[in-house]
Amino acid sequence: MLYIHIPFCDSKCNYCAFNSYTDKNQYKSYYFQALKTQFENETKPNKFKSVFIGGGTPSVMDLKFYEKLFEMINHYSDKNTEITIEANPNSTDIDWLKGLKNFGVNRISFGVQSFNDEKLKFLGRNHTKQTALISIENAKKVFDNVNLDLIYSTKLDTKELLKKDLTIALSLGTTHISAYSLTIEKGTEFYKTPEVRLDNEELEVWFIDEIKNHYPQYEISNFGKICKHNLGYWQLNDYIGIGAGAVGFRENKRFYTYKSVEEYIKNPTFKKIENLTNFDLLEEKVLLGLRSIVGIDENILNENQKQKAFSLVDDKLIYKNNRFYSKDFLLADALSLYILE
Repeated sequence: MLYIHIPFCDSKCNYCAFNSYTDKNQYKSYYFQALKTQFENETKPNKFKSVFIGGGTPSVMDLKFYEKLFEMINHYSDKNTEITIEANPNSTDIDWLKGLKNFGVNRISFGVQSFNDEKLKFLGRNHTKQTALISIENAKKVFDNVNLDLIYSTKLDTKELLKKDLTIALSLGTTHISAYSLTIEKGTEFYKTPEVRLDNEELEVWFIDEIKNHYPQYEISNFGKICKHNLGYWQLNDYIGIGAGAVGFRENKRFYTYKSVEEYIKNPTFKKIENLTNFDLLEEKVLLGLRSIVGIDENILNENQKQKAFSLVDDKLIYKNNRFYSKDFLLADALSLYILE
């Protein structure tokens, strides 16, 4: 698996805590060479099962950038490699979409968040409902797999608003929906006014159930045609992360590049290494497994942990083919804590 981070944005949303910048565009012309230097320094497999280009806003980069990028990575991909790119509705057009498809991209994910103009403004998005509709319709002319994100649990949300958002999303025929509960993180605009979040568990559960009526849920926030790259994270597969602020993972180590665009361009091969203990890895496998259709292999648990897991079977867990699966991904945190404590 390969993750490529594009840190550039044309606007910063009020909830965004990702490594992204609106005032670093002068570094765009230098960024590819830094990516290339880091990529050439990585230990790569013969083929990547999946490639994911995220951000930031990958759609602010022009086709010339991606032409060079795919010349660099195409040797490590084939027709079976799932290649996904994130995009914002306001920064895509039909020529850009067709160009990406020609380079090998076969899945696109739009950060729509809502089809309600008032909510979009509240979130700090720089597109409108109409912009999103046009972008997705254009993308459907080019790609078979079109994904979109929705955000819920804002103070503006009601059943009526969320139902309308979902109805519009379904009418567009997208193959995948990601639904994220609004989180208030340090350093964001919303952190200054945390009352922007609506804590209504009943509404959250209702919304998730509404999506599940139309798309199968394969992970706590993801529904529809499975994204191989996404599921690979929950399976704790090895992956390479290139770009400013990108993270990689191999065996029992996590690797971090410089977050600063300037520092990354100066030294793209720098890595901060986090060594994970056996318990760290167990904890992640249990939590990620219960948050998704991956489940937990019973053989990774000790006898005490296994007994606890079996005590939850029928009520909270399903036991099948030597694996435990959660009946409700929203309970993953509580269940993993109980099994591992």
